[in-house]
Amino acid sequence: MRATDGYYHLAYELLLTGLSAPIDVQRLEVRDASNHRVLLSLTGAALAADMNPIGSAHGPASAPTTIGDSQEWIVWLDVRIRKQQQLPRALEHRVVGLITPPGAGAARGSYVVARVGVRRQAPVVLSPPVGPGIWVSDEGCCSDPTHHRRGLFVVDGKVSVSQRFAIDWMRLDQRHRAWVGDPPPLGPLPKPPLAQAEGNHVTIQIGPGQYVLYGHLERRSIRARVGQHVHRGQLLGRIGNSGNSSTPHTHIQVQSSPDTVSSDGLPFVFDRFYSPVRSRTSSTTRT
Repeated sequence: MRATDGYYHLAYELLLTGLSAPIDVQRLEVRDASNHRVLLSLTGAALAADMNPIGSAHGPASAPTTIGDSQEWIVWLDVRIRKQQQLPRALEHRVVGLITPPGAGAARGSYVVARVGVRRQAPVVLSPPVGPGIWVSDEGCCSDPTHHRRGLFVVDGKVSVSQRFAIDWMRLDQRHRAWVGDPPPLGPLPKPPLAQAEGNHVTIQIGPGQYVLYGHLERRSIRARVGQHVHRGQLLGRIGNSGNSSTPHTHIQVQSSPDTVSSDGLPFVFDRFYSPVRSRTSSTTRT
């Protein structure tokens, strides 16, 4: 999808499984599969910052990138393309590193893996998801390592990143405050059960395999009910601080199924950045 920085972003994840011997990954290249043109090359600190073992916390940029025997690592990729005509039809990945077989010295190896097609389907187009006012768009895709972009779930052996393109929307008053009165918690909160992470929320099907989730809504503010047909501009609820939230905001993402955890996060764009009328969610600046 084309973002506000003028680039087309191919945001996805590469899973690497270790061989029978440890491999110290030193370079990872994303290439156009048709002509092997290098689109992205990660080495050193950049590689370490975008690569970590599944099931382990993301480490510092100085962390080692050695994949152990049968260990699985994830590489968080964001390939930026300037022009639409330069978008490849398929990608391939070249992994370069040092392999250390048992009882032998390290040997340099190079592998071309994971040839994948590039989807050319247009992103979902949404109208402004919130009403008029001063808004902060926070934790959006793609380059920065946000908790949305790296929100990995593994359920029943299936790896998914449903929050890959999610955005948190915070309403500010004229003094640029996200809340007034009693402050929200000013630090990390104990994480609620997974089923309660989005707090009070509404999920709307907008097309085949396309669902929009609005999370962290204010208690008792939801105006929609299960099975109801809603229309553009209808008030669904008010911004709150429910679920895994430390500041009043609305979490919005587009996903491939109604189930938030096992869904695939889908890209989306907005048809405009100005909302002249009250839109899908309204807000409150009080907790």
